[in-house]
Amino acid sequence: MLWDMTWLLIDEYGYDPDLYNGTGGNNIAIQLVMDGMKLQNCSPWIC
Repeated sequence: MLWDMTWLLIDEYGYDPDLYNGTGGNNIAIQLVMDGMKLQNCSPWIC
């Protein structure tokens, strides 16, 4: 599912090889995944 999201964003916003300062779809996808990980608990399998 993340690969599909990444490729749809790349199709929409293009690809930017600059991983640190880029604004392409690949950079947006990485930022969305990292922001989601920040919201996740440290041990999500423990209730």
